Amino acid sequence: MFHLAGEDRAVQELGIVLLRNMRNSAISNADPWLAREIFSLEETCLPIKFRSLHLCNPPTFFTIIAPMLKFAFGKKMRARLMTHHGTEQDVMQSLSGFGLSKER
Repeated sequence: MFHLAGEDRAVQELGIVLLRNMRNSAISNADPWLAREIFSLEETCLPIKFRSLHLCNPPTFFTIIAPMLKFAFGKKMRARLMTHHGTEQDVMQSLSGFGLSKER
């Protein structure tokens, strides 16, 4: 996916938004250092910018690892990490505040 996005001039200039549904995620899937490495690719070798990361319905354990995850991301991405909670309708309404909708 990233290699295709990197070929589009508009994407290179404007960046991409990552959206992740975390419903039913397990703690065994969590690796803050891996996430940091992925986001460091932006600075080192990918011709695209990560504008924001939206996590929908993160599980309870996320509140424990969120500070580590945010620290690993660094100041710039820390400000771009958003979480959305609730029913599907609640999450969609929250995402729409960032210009994200089912139609997009």
